Amino acid sequence: MLNLRRYATPAMLWPLWVVATTIGAGVAVGVLFFIFAFSGLGGEIAALLFMLLLSILPAAAQLWVLRLYGHSARWWVWATSLSWVVAFGLFWFISQLPGPGEAMQGMALLPLLLIGLLGGLAQWAVLARELPLAWLWAPASVVGWWLFTLLIGQDFAGLGQLVLSGTIPAMVTGLVLVAGRARLDGDQAKKSAA
Repeated sequence: MLNLRRYATPAMLWPLWVVATTIGAGVAVGVLFFIFAFSGLGGEIAALLFMLLLSILPAAAQLWVLRLYGHSARWWVWATSLSWVVAFGLFWFISQLPGPGEAMQGMALLPLLLIGLLGGLAQWAVLARELPLAWLWAPASVVGWWLFTLLIGQDFAGLGQLVLSGTIPAMVTGLVLVAGRARLDGDQAKKSAA
């Protein structure tokens, strides 16, 4: 059996995190493309399926990296997916209200910031006991999703942009993961030396 733990060095954490998240998002986008192209699904069911796959597959890839580095994070995929459902549900509800809903039509920033905030809070709750500096996770997630909207814009015009929806936030949250692991590794080294 291939032992990948030997490759789990501090220098590889950030690239593994970003690449795994990007691959997870890419697979999700590919699966969704074929589902929508051949099924004719539409409406709220299609939106729910879209959101679930685009949250579950990257989160599963992230869980693999977390476990490779010794974190249990057993609720990672559930917390991520549930937070996305709540974020999109909240955005959908607000968008249906007269007044605020009409002002939000065609606005991609709010649901993505909600994903960043709610997803970041849910993921922080999973990491809080295991990772120093986990309190930075939710702000990093919001910043990552905000950067995504700045770089991509308000309109999602292609499959590549959907794949980047995993990459750009992962680049920012990956920095928190690296900093937290460095602190954890430093604390463990001090305990070993004592």
